[in-house]
Amino acid sequence: MKKIALLFIILLAVLGGGGFIVVNTVMKKGKQTSSTPTPKPKLSIPANQIQVSERPFVSLEPTAAREVLMTIGDLRKKADSVDFELQYSSGEKEEAAIGSLELSKGSAPYRKTILLGSKSGGGKITYHELVTGGTLVLTFYDLNYKLSNEWAYIDNKKPQTSFSSRDAKFQIETGKLFKGSAYIIIYNNPGLPDAVGKPILAGPYSITGTTDVPNGDVKLTIRMSEEKPAVILGWNGKQWKSYPAKIDGKTATATVEYASTYVVVEK
Repeated sequence: MKKIALLFIILLAVLGGGGFIVVNTVMKKGKQTSSTPTPKPKLSIPANQIQVSERPFVSLEPTAAREVLMTIGDLRKKADSVDFELQYSSGEKEEAAIGSLELSKGSAPYRKTILLGSKSGGGKITYHELVTGGTLVLTFYDLNYKLSNEWAYIDNKKPQTSFSSRDAKFQIETGKLFKGSAYIIIYNNPGLPDAVGKPILAGPYSITGTTDVPNGDVKLTIRMSEEKPAVILGWNGKQWKSYPAKIDGKTATATVEYASTYVVVEK
């Protein structure tokens, strides 16, 4: 009986060792034959760390079909691709549209139409209701920089005569200029369409509608970061135009011509 027990133990040891050898060989073989590269992890990058002069000018335009047309202008800091996340409030819910754009295979401007809703596999569209805007986050690779800025989405089907940015630091009285625009976006733009050559005290803020806006005057009230003599610059699509501003503490006010983007700079 002792001999039988001893033989049984030896047999188990041999089988166990053999089993280990087989498993170990398979594992090693798997390592040798694997050809799937480990994906490069997305980095956690702090937002808005680069100077405004290094950032691209970005446009957010509403469409009558409840979409947002995002346009990224010239890249002043090289990037091969950009991840975007358009975050927004829809009633009591928080929604987000997420995607990416290849930047190395084309030239500026780079465009993407983003639906404020969802689309089923069968093509049925469900629009998100009571959208008021949120934050657009842009993460650029491979130099790895991130921009995060607020945008306000305004339902103007019952025309209004005054509007404000999401942070309430930019307010504009437009009269009837936007009466034909069903939706309006006011965007804390991350960049400038052209250099301003002076320290920035507020903005840039961009305002767009679903239709072309006629020429006319608007009244601006803009909260500045510092109490300093200042002027307001308006971008007419080709160049900056300067307007004198009344300064009261950190608030600049002026009646100016309508422009798509405004910024306050030191005088």
